[in-house]
Amino acid sequence: MLKRAVILFISAVVLFAAVGLILPKSYQISRTVSIQAHPMRVVRYLSTLDQWESWWPWNHSEAGHRLRIETPANVGASMSWSGRPAPGRLVLTKTSIFSIEYDVYFNANTRPDKGAFEIKATTRGTELTWRAAGSFDTPAVGGYLALIADAMHGGMIEWGLNNIKTLAETDKSELNIFYNDEQGKEVIEKIQ
Repeated sequence: MLKRAVILFISAVVLFAAVGLILPKSYQISRTVSIQAHPMRVVRYLSTLDQWESWWPWNHSEAGHRLRIETPANVGASMSWSGRPAPGRLVLTKTSIFSIEYDVYFNANTRPDKGAFEIKATTRGTELTWRAAGSFDTPAVGGYLALIADAMHGGMIEWGLNNIKTLAETDKSELNIFYNDEQGKEVIEKIQ
């Protein structure tokens, strides 16, 4: 009886590991929120990392999570954190008016996970999408972690998007937008 239980247990562990080894290790998470605010108000909270502290969901959820802005703006800007869920570092890799991309390094990983924000003007304001993608290279369990990545992190991404939504929709500060009109004349538009 004991011998049979041991064989059954070992078989289950081997089966679990074997399935884990063949499962895809990569994940992709995407969430979108509609914001009733001008796209430039949304960009304000994404374009420089010193603004991220106001909406970064892990700042508000994890005791002991410490965010440190190392360089606040432009490509190469970076921030790091300690505490839960894992220490890490984020580096902006592309910034444009309607797209911001970044690499995230967790623990001491040399291969980054990827993230991006896409900002789209709509007739009602802005549509903001946050995408995250990466892989779990942990042998035998990485595939299982990839399967549940959306459940593990999707809620935090939604929380961050809703934080940005609240900030942008309640922001009443004056916003100046500079552009050239059809004749090439510089125009300054004030948005209240």
